[in-house]
Amino acid sequence: MADNVYGMMASASSKLNLKQFEHLTGLIRETWEKAAGDRLRERLLVLVGRIGKEAGQMKAKQVNAATIRYIKTKLTSHFNADYT
Repeated sequence: MADNVYGMMASASSKLNLKQFEHLTGLIRETWEKAAGDRLRERLLVLVGRIGKEAGQMKAKQVNAATIRYIKTKLTSHFNADYT
């Protein structure tokens, strides 16, 4: 079920204007922060990847790159905290 929803969201993302697209990625970031487990975060990574594939426009590349950098930073700090 979630895969279908993610597929629809990814397809629709290519039709959003920049403000709407930034709002969507902001919601993804908020969900990432509130995620209780790794499973949800894995699903969010899949969603970000699908959005990147669907929305080949410049806005997708710019905002997705920022979102990926943000998630990478959070992952790095998460794993560093686990091993210290």
